[in-house]
Amino acid sequence: MYDIQNRLSHVQGLIVKSSIGSEHISIVKNSIPQISKEFKVSYILEGSMIKKDDRIRIYIHLIDAEANIVWSSQYDHDISNILGFVSDVSIQVVQSLHAPLQFENIQKLDKQYTFNEKAYLLYLEGRFYYRLRTEASYHKSIELFNKALQIDSGYSLAYAGLADSYLTGTWNGYFSVKEGIPKCKMYLKKALNIDPNLCEAHTTCGGLATYFDSDYKMAEQHLKLALELNPGYDRANKIYAEYLDVVGRKEEARNYINKAHFLNPTYSEILNLSFVFYCHVGDYEKALCECKRLYDLDKNEARYYEKCFNVYLELHKDSLAFLSFKKMNELKKYGITIAELERVYAKKNIDGIVQLHIDLLNSQNNDALTSYRKIFLAEYYIIIGEKQKAIESLEESYLINPAPVHRVYNNVAFQTLKSEPKYRDLMKKINLGIN
Repeated sequence: MYDIQNRLSHVQGLIVKSSIGSEHISIVKNSIPQISKEFKVSYILEGSMIKKDDRIRIYIHLIDAEANIVWSSQYDHDISNILGFVSDVSIQVVQSLHAPLQFENIQKLDKQYTFNEKAYLLYLEGRFYYRLRTEASYHKSIELFNKALQIDSGYSLAYAGLADSYLTGTWNGYFSVKEGIPKCKMYLKKALNIDPNLCEAHTTCGGLATYFDSDYKMAEQHLKLALELNPGYDRANKIYAEYLDVVGRKEEARNYINKAHFLNPTYSEILNLSFVFYCHVGDYEKALCECKRLYDLDKNEARYYEKCFNVYLELHKDSLAFLSFKKMNELKKYGITIAELERVYAKKNIDGIVQLHIDLLNSQNNDALTSYRKIFLAEYYIIIGEKQKAIESLEESYLINPAPVHRVYNNVAFQTLKSEPKYRDLMKKINLGIN
């Protein structure tokens, strides 16, 4: 499914949305016309698989918005012939849409990055774990990509997968910068030596140049090339949106966030980026809307109330911020009694609650996302008027992991720091705010 979608997204004039799994919709509960309208698509590619011993039977249907079957087929394969199936389905779908298949499109649909089916399946499994975005899943994805490369050392996508895992894992604090970034660069070089036009590798180069090299010219070159190679790659659109946010091109950033979400409407990381962007530009009411959409998608109550707490603080809606913090205390098991919270709020208002939260964050010694935590602390320090502590927290964040600090300069929550010499010196280190 992942591979077919990726191949189809290369076809010029064909917009392909990422897979919408059964956890998000039910064909039984929703009619095809309703699904088509909700996700704004003209066709749905539906498939099912039955596995018996070493053979699989796959049923594929291409259905239009009126629930008419445009094309259907049944495939019987042994596991070792899955590569031909993927290419065949991709070509049949495009032909069934009466889209002209030019030679370059046939090449993209039929391109094989490996001819070893076992390596191919290990790579796809690695991509699955990569998208789970947990510490354990990053390590698992790396293990699977390496296993694929043990079978086929010339598998460019597996090298790109390793680079992605090390870059994103480092961004999230699961690998040290000293360990993760050199490995990311090494695997990117190997991927591009094999395939100089590998969209996935150029996308990762763009993220690397933005967040760890602070080379914004190079970042845009890689990201524009990635989008030229595959305009339908949701991750390329997402990373380009992040780059545009970092350099302050807000309107363009919003457009690429919207496109990434359009291509992959059920991916929480894109909705989270949209939430963060609205916070950065000070549109907190829209940020609250995105917060609710995120909750509807992942049902993570603790994350929902933490985001609400931060937004209500910026909106100066102290009573709502306090209610959100009480829910956070309950869900995150901070262990503070309701009576104690009420006493602090009655005596010191919302500043007392913010200080209480600062103390809690500072007491978390084993938090994997330490660099993020320091940025959250900086924002809370600004709210209670402690500018110098905010700058110190940002400096500590930069020393741990420079990546998250890049999202600070054009964030309205930190605008009051722009005249501070130490803050300006920090921004110069990441090539922002020099002029």
